[in-house]
Amino acid sequence: MRGGSPQGPNRGPQPEGLYSGEPMGQKTREMTIGICIIIVGVIFLIMSGSIPATPALFPRLMSVVAILLGVLQSAAALTLPADRAEQDQSSRSMVVFLEILGVIVLHIILLSTAGFVVANLVLTLGLFLVLGYRRWAPMSVAAVGVTMLLYLVFRIALGIPLPTGILL
Repeated sequence: MRGGSPQGPNRGPQPEGLYSGEPMGQKTREMTIGICIIIVGVIFLIMSGSIPATPALFPRLMSVVAILLGVLQSAAALTLPADRAEQDQSSRSMVVFLEILGVIVLHIILLSTAGFVVANLVLTLGLFLVLGYRRWAPMSVAAVGVTMLLYLVFRIALGIPLPTGILL
């Protein structure tokens, strides 16, 4: 901390990054992102309550997965050491979170207009790009593979009708 003791007046030791005027540390950022993911998952889970049971299976499953990933993100953040070297990346984590959220919103919009196959290909490729992958051949193979697997599981094995959109 700048200027001496980590203790404020009559407050005792303060958490790193709080009350000190310092930018948000990596631990706090990661915890914030985890909590935001949990909140988004809960919101989508609540919103899927108005959908009939069978078509709602996929959105509910994705909501539960988002909630679990948010919990894991938050738990992982607790194990991070307080490191000031990461403070210059404080805005990058939030940008990545917003980019991922944007890709998910685009996926939701494309589900009704372009259908499951196109929406899922865009989702998978978009997430790869946000996470920094740039090798198109492996990304394309993985995106097609994931889309085919999900289609086979939900449409063929479980018999759940998926949005067809313009292509199917």
